[in-house]
Amino acid sequence: MMRIEARDVIVAVGASRTTSSGLGRQPAGCRRRFHGRWLVPGGMRVRVGIEVLAACVLLVVALLGCKASPSKAVATSNAGSGIGTPSSATTAASRSGPATAPAVPSTEREPEALRFVALNTGGATDDEPLPWIVGLHGLGDRPESFAGLFRQLPFRVHVYVPRAPLPYGSGADWFGVRVGGDVDQLTAAMQRATSQVARLVRDLGKRRQNVGKAIVTGFSQGGMLSFALGVRHPEIVRASLPIGGWLPPPFVAASGLTSAQRQLGPIRAFHGEQDNRVPLAPTLVIVQELSRLGFDVEIRRYRGLGHSISPQLRNDWLAALEQILSAPP
Repeated sequence: MMRIEARDVIVAVGASRTTSSGLGRQPAGCRRRFHGRWLVPGGMRVRVGIEVLAACVLLVVALLGCKASPSKAVATSNAGSGIGTPSSATTAASRSGPATAPAVPSTEREPEALRFVALNTGGATDDEPLPWIVGLHGLGDRPESFAGLFRQLPFRVHVYVPRAPLPYGSGADWFGVRVGGDVDQLTAAMQRATSQVARLVRDLGKRRQNVGKAIVTGFSQGGMLSFALGVRHPEIVRASLPIGGWLPPPFVAASGLTSAQRQLGPIRAFHGEQDNRVPLAPTLVIVQELSRLGFDVEIRRYRGLGHSISPQLRNDWLAALEQILSAPP
């Protein structure tokens, strides 16, 4: 029986922008100092005087032509380029030297926009108006490999798989804090990551080919973010399908949603009973609490399954996707 482990979610089976940077080109600086010495031997006063006069004229002309023009910041975006290949403006700036960043009045800078892999399934084309999915990879994974979970979907949809912002081995990390560590630090890290992904989802939702709200799904850390988006941002999420995910209790307590908002999108979770990385028991507690608060939430449990995606889990996940896609967006 095939099993996909946490870092090998490759089965046979899109502020925002992939990148956004302020680029400016500084004109080459003009040197205004006169280098060298003048030697004036006897009998050459007239010649030297002419040379001095000519040099002064040239110096004045050089000074007038050396007036620096202010650099202009050029905002570039390659939002339609999938993984985020460098734009032409970025490439030109890298050839001409370092750019001058615009002044930021605050000590805090806006987080980098997330890069992502984009793909179409079921024979769909880029500009075809269709439902859309945001897939969130786990710790140490990369969007290029996690995209394999979606490549053979039998539905015509657009899929966007963003890359986590923090490096982790050969892959990436969403939080920088591990499950089982300080819960307050994890909650704060999840809030930052959730805001970043929510900004990306809002930007992708403005594309005319993306119909309705996003279906959000993910594994491990991506499953936690899928939970988080369904709880904190139901206004931009059509449904959440977390796999092997969990939420810290303080994150749930601070949701601040009305009862009507809690009914905006269903949450359908999937979890292995033998998961020792993101244990099932705390997830069950969170699901019960979300249900008590009025969220439309369900969880499927898989006997003998650890922190991975089994064929049965994947089949159930596909069935949930099909049910969601068959309903009006």
